[in-house]
Amino acid sequence: KGVSRFKKWIVDSYRIWGLKRANAVIFENKIMEERSKELFALKETRFIMPSISMDFKSKNLESFKSNRKPQGLFLCGWQLNKNIMLIPHIALQLKKLDIPFQFVLTAPLDNSHEHLKFVEIVKSLKVNDYIKIIGPVKKEELSSLYHNINFVFLLSKLESFSNNIIEAWYYKRLLIISNELWAKSICKHAALYVERDNAMAIANEINKVVDDKILKDAIIEIASKEILNYPTINERTITELNYIKQVYEAN
Repeated sequence: KGVSRFKKWIVDSYRIWGLKRANAVIFENKIMEERSKELFALKETRFIMPSISMDFKSKNLESFKSNRKPQGLFLCGWQLNKNIMLIPHIALQLKKLDIPFQFVLTAPLDNSHEHLKFVEIVKSLKVNDYIKIIGPVKKEELSSLYHNINFVFLLSKLESFSNNIIEAWYYKRLLIISNELWAKSICKHAALYVERDNAMAIANEINKVVDDKILKDAIIEIASKEILNYPTINERTITELNYIKQVYEAN
């Protein structure tokens, strides 16, 4: 609202101006590349898949251990675009269905406006047992975290790409993601799609998939093959440099 909205309008306008003036634009999402041509009439674009690298040291995450309940991970901060404020409402629907479950959230315990609002909703809905906020996780603790959870959630309205997707696939955890074009463009059949704003529908999907090992294993198997299509850092760098050279020589 007000000044804040005006500032964001200025930033967005500057970004659009930059896009239109660019000799070429690289996208990590095929759908966003197509939309850019419709919205801004961009002529010279290239879709280059993001690179992946899981080559880092592993360290135990001492602050968090799995329990007997199935656990779903929201690996994010207090980012409203991830639909985190819906988590307590999903938990309430699971509670009504008498389904044991726990959401694990890596947002900081920083007493920010979003943090306090989230805690207030959790308390008002009486779903404390369904939600655990563990705070930020270091890169070297990711492996330990993923091995202690069962599902990965990504309920964004829009993303160009997200490490959550690659990490869920790499650690063989079922990815539950928004039923949006950007997500389908990336994940294809390698994720379970849900209506991101419908807490009851999401709870029903969780209920359906918790005990359905055949469905989970089938999606995870597809994801294990999908991740093989992604380039290494070196491969992506070479592709980008070749494209930059091509654009430079054309101008």
